[in-house]
Amino acid sequence: MASVLPYQRLRFVVEDTGIGIPPERLGAVFQAFEQAGGRDRNAEGTGLGLAISQQIIAMMGGHIHVESTVGQGSRFWFELDVPLARDWECRASGDCAPLVVGYRGQPMTILAVDDHPENRLILINMLEPLGFTVEEAADGQEGYDKALSLNPDLIITDVVMPHLSGLDMTRRLRQLDQFSQTPIIASPATLSQVDCNESFGAGCNSFFPKPIDFDGLLQELAKFLPIEWIYEDGIVTDAIQVISAKSGSDSWVVPPAAELEALHRAAQGGFIQDIQQEAARLKDMAQEYGDFTNRILELAQEFDDEAILHLVEAHI
Repeated sequence: MASVLPYQRLRFVVEDTGIGIPPERLGAVFQAFEQAGGRDRNAEGTGLGLAISQQIIAMMGGHIHVESTVGQGSRFWFELDVPLARDWECRASGDCAPLVVGYRGQPMTILAVDDHPENRLILINMLEPLGFTVEEAADGQEGYDKALSLNPDLIITDVVMPHLSGLDMTRRLRQLDQFSQTPIIASPATLSQVDCNESFGAGCNSFFPKPIDFDGLLQELAKFLPIEWIYEDGIVTDAIQVISAKSGSDSWVVPPAAELEALHRAAQGGFIQDIQQEAARLKDMAQEYGDFTNRILELAQEFDDEAILHLVEAHI
């Protein structure tokens, strides 16, 4: 039965089976730069996660609680009063983008290379329901070996990994004729111009940093794979054509593809300042580019780098 209250209280619980926290340390785990384990167990992390989480939850009107048993694990929880969603304006107005439920084309295998299993699981949960086969590799060496045995249609790889990095794996694969044209997408955990440049220099086709956005991922796949998306209403459409049709760009005069290369890379990396500089440069090149570059600058003001990327890719 639907609640008549404007708010509903939700409880969120996270429980693990780790080393546990001694009673005298329970309060300290919420302090900045504090970790419960010994030095030999603190190889990753800075001890800021719980401190930041507590502040965020406090801003939302809640408080994180913890109970723990040494040698058995810990349990964290918090409660929040959240407003009930009453109006599904997007669905009612028809303004939502259509939901992709599959693809038409040959069966496709995607190799996900990442040393964090949760990152691989995200890709699996996003892509397997659409009909893709997703194979996993835990580091660059395993990714290289699986690429040789599976010959995947596309590879999504982390950059920094033990044993063999994603970029070194890419360099080795590019030396083989069978992988000279295989699309490889670099998906690092950090967003920097250095990572972007090094990824392209190693032979990656695209730079798509985490966290993975579902719609953005679909656009990446549509760029490199010969597929058509199947939507929930049964319509089959080329995703790239949809972007072009929705952009209203038919009346725009767009710079040549070669002139869009720097703008494209800036958009792939999400570097708003570089995007603005490139748009200004293109605008100064010719007056007829004004409508196109003004739209780019508008999107940059909204920090919508994905929309910029889609717009640019519709013209290259």
